[in-house]
Amino acid sequence: FPGLRVGLAYGGGGAPERVQQGAHIMKGVDMIAACPGRLIDFLEAECLNLRRVTYLVLDEADQMLKMGFMPQIKAICAQTRPDRQTLMFSATWSKGVQELAEGYMTEPAKLSVDKAEDLRANKDVRQEILFFETVEEKTYRLIRILTKSREQNPENSRTLVFVDSKHYGDALLEALLEEFPGVMGIHSDFSQDCRERALQYLKDDPQGILVATDVASRGLDVKDLAIVVNFNMPDSIKKYIHRIGRTGRAGQKGVAYSFISEYDAAMANPIMDCIKATGQEVPKLLVRFAKTYGDIAKEKKKEKKEKKRERYQANLLKRKRESIAQNVMDYVDGAAELIVGSDEPPTDRKAKKKKKKSSAARGRPEIKVQPMEAVVDAGQAAAKPKKKKKKPNPT
Repeated sequence: FPGLRVGLAYGGGGAPERVQQGAHIMKGVDMIAACPGRLIDFLEAECLNLRRVTYLVLDEADQMLKMGFMPQIKAICAQTRPDRQTLMFSATWSKGVQELAEGYMTEPAKLSVDKAEDLRANKDVRQEILFFETVEEKTYRLIRILTKSREQNPENSRTLVFVDSKHYGDALLEALLEEFPGVMGIHSDFSQDCRERALQYLKDDPQGILVATDVASRGLDVKDLAIVVNFNMPDSIKKYIHRIGRTGRAGQKGVAYSFISEYDAAMANPIMDCIKATGQEVPKLLVRFAKTYGDIAKEKKKEKKEKKRERYQANLLKRKRESIAQNVMDYVDGAAELIVGSDEPPTDRKAKKKKKKSSAARGRPEIKVQPMEAVVDAGQAAAKPKKKKKKPNPT
């Protein structure tokens, strides 16, 4: 669209980037792509207003709701004109997304692509399942896959490697740099500028390799991404489908390699169902793996649940015992004071002791309050004139 003025509003780049974004928007734009938080920031700073907005697009609506952006979305919608057209894109059709559609859309038309509500994997992605026991075996096989891919497809072997933590990401990045100089990584500790440079590197280099955590599993669109590797398996089938969905986009073909160990036994059956749903043949080794480790995974999950319940009951019993012991001690202290024969109730004596202690702790002098009768007597005695003593006569 030649001549279309587009503005950007997102965080992570610090104050200079915020100033630059705001200055560009204040010059006037036809369209703005923004994150909810930074857009609210610019609205409060009066860098822009949304009163003339005729088209409102909410992308990744389910993820924004999951991240707690509902208040910001409501505030943004309230700033726009009521006769706007609203478009909403979501990978899932959860209850929260339905409520958002009903609350901010008028007679919406629902379009579902390839039964997206069922959360199925892309048929154009070939799923390869590989089994390993150690990290060293995974790293060695990953290097072989990347080397072979570059040799067979030198014009395009872009690869996105997923890990489950920053620790694994840094360690794998260091190992791959020895074989493939230029490899880059993305995780939550990287600044926005570093993330942008890493993504641009993957888009520009047909043989680029990017190591990333799940921050890159959604909303990332890299043209001609050939391979996705699950170096560490995700903890849910939903994340698995979103990861492998980075390849095989817009009618192209892609390959997804998943490295599985016995720690990923709980994912065996869901992955089998996912592969069957795409019409691909389930590897026999995966079937045997599911039979061997599936029951073990269920048993471990059951044991974990049981241990959690036992810990909860033990903590509850401990708190009850402490409460009972404290009540008994209070009763014993009260009974002991009554046996001594004090005229004051135990609670009053404790309060008086505590008061004296706090007064002394503050370093203030202790003030003794006299009865009113003593004060009156002292006043009357002071008011009486003193009799003069007669001097003895010397004579």
